[in-house]
Amino acid sequence: MTLPGQVQGTTEALGAEHRTWRFGEFTLDLDRGALLRDGVEVRLRPKSYAVLTYLLERHGRLVTKEEVLDAVWGHTAVTEGALTQVLIDIRRALEDRSQTVIRTVPRRGYVFDVPVETGGPTAPGPAEPGGPQATGVAARRRSVWGSGLAVGVVLALFGLWWGATDRGTGETPPAEAPTAGPRAPSIAVLPFLDLSPEGDQAYFSDGLAEELLNLLAHVPGLKVIARTSSFSFKDQNVDVATIARRLDVDHVLEGSVRKWGNRVRVTAQLVETAGSSHLWSGTYERDFEDVFAIQDEIAAGVADALKVTLADELTTDGGTRVARALEHYLQGRHFFNRRGPGDLKRARERFKAAVEADPGYGRAWAGLAGAIQVALLTRELPWEENVPAWTEAVERALALAPDFPETLARAAGHAHVAGAPDEARAYLDRALASAPDDPFIMGVAAGVAFRDGRLEEAIRLQRRAVAVDPIAATYRYNLASYLAHAGRYDEARASYAEVVPLNPAAAEQINGVLALILVREQRYEEAVAALEALPDGEWRDIGLAVAYQAVGRTAEAKAALARLKAGTDIAAARHLAEVHAQRGAIDEAFRWLETAYARAEADPHPEAHKEVVDDAVASWLLQPLHDDPRWTPWTAKR
Repeated sequence: MTLPGQVQGTTEALGAEHRTWRFGEFTLDLDRGALLRDGVEVRLRPKSYAVLTYLLERHGRLVTKEEVLDAVWGHTAVTEGALTQVLIDIRRALEDRSQTVIRTVPRRGYVFDVPVETGGPTAPGPAEPGGPQATGVAARRRSVWGSGLAVGVVLALFGLWWGATDRGTGETPPAEAPTAGPRAPSIAVLPFLDLSPEGDQAYFSDGLAEELLNLLAHVPGLKVIARTSSFSFKDQNVDVATIARRLDVDHVLEGSVRKWGNRVRVTAQLVETAGSSHLWSGTYERDFEDVFAIQDEIAAGVADALKVTLADELTTDGGTRVARALEHYLQGRHFFNRRGPGDLKRARERFKAAVEADPGYGRAWAGLAGAIQVALLTRELPWEENVPAWTEAVERALALAPDFPETLARAAGHAHVAGAPDEARAYLDRALASAPDDPFIMGVAAGVAFRDGRLEEAIRLQRRAVAVDPIAATYRYNLASYLAHAGRYDEARASYAEVVPLNPAAAEQINGVLALILVREQRYEEAVAALEALPDGEWRDIGLAVAYQAVGRTAEAKAALARLKAGTDIAAARHLAEVHAQRGAIDEAFRWLETAYARAEADPHPEAHKEVVDDAVASWLLQPLHDDPRWTPWTAKR
């Protein structure tokens, strides 16, 4: 038996006589493209098989995370969370609970750390050696390691790739992957640096970059990475090559802004990421009122360098040519996106200032509508006295920027709250038609589809949003929630795992959700262990009230249930309904749903009762109620 580290090289170097890797009771059969345990195939997803092969070929030595991501995912933009989930899949298959087979070296990488030996072919499968089966396996390996990666990039843009392969369907990829066509040019617009003397113009430098991103997003045939992903590298010391790999783009636009008094200097440069070569650059120093000319010239320079064509009219529907209105609008966008304490109020004030400076600024009216809508739904603003302002903002945006995607999304939200679902869907259909690759629009449409019971459509739309905006934690979380609701728990786990690297603050919540999935799967012993590791709170008690009961720890289950019953708000009643639904006490579950609804009707917020129903529909813990004849009439109450 060969000791770790003594055999080096790759599959291609082994020759025809070496077609297997053996370690312990496992065999990785390269001809069959399978992992075997004592001759019985162990199912692995394609990416898990590819990662295991890569680590096994390099057994005994450290392999960095970056090496694995480059080798297996290539140019597809994924996070380390994807690799983490694949390793969980592999370790589960190998029963490597102590992580002694694949050892993690903190902050460095991984080592395949058990003795390995190579061998000749294992017993052939049903087909003759060299026959159709061998051809299919060879093609399958090519689809994982070679040209299939390029196909994956194209399919990911349409939200098809993850469901078909990497997210745990267990299906084998087709023997022959179709050849991808010529790759369309792609670009990420990074946040511009603020070089102003006081360092207080980040909102303007970010906003200018975002305006350029929006201009370029309207260019046919140009893939433009969404703001959330491209702006995620702000204030990070990350080189262009790394950014390009993570976002899967061929070009990066970066720049800086220096604003002082009424003067502004903007520098921009377009970098071709393959060789980090500069394709185009420009420096502009003008009066602030000429900022629109600067935007136009930069966009034209980039388009010319990429050999694509800008629209005849560079300003999007509902824009402005009033510099001060733009400045207020950019400040409003900055506060709305940051969403810190008091930021929603600041956003409303800035958007109001923008429409006062230019009453015809439709996009600013749409921004104001969004800021008021969020404040109303989160109860930051009283309902009755602020609904008229919300309605006015929506109507002005529709009049001035009727085709602007955010306008249509805000109009859809207003129609939904007003009890006009058909009108809401019509607005969203228009928004998707005008901005088919806008992740915000796709996310809103996915939420509406989910609430309407069109679950597969919600998953499809949310996958597209993730593909276009791969570093947006919210989009991945929503996708995971929809997958969990569909009972596709392995896929949901994978998506939840990808949220944490993007938003570490969500780790505790994700752990709670994953523990509740174990409850839903009736894996009660595992659920108890996971739930007991959580901090005290509702997530923990919901799960323990079910899991303790299932494993016979009745007194502890009663204590968890009592803690939930101590709550007097709407959420506490819904949580009790969830517990009883999971316990199979259907009548009791409906009784607590009615209690939640009664509490909502007593709430001064007029939308509280709708929120109760929406939250119940969104809860996969209440799925045992769906086949009861009382469920449909109860959900119709909204």
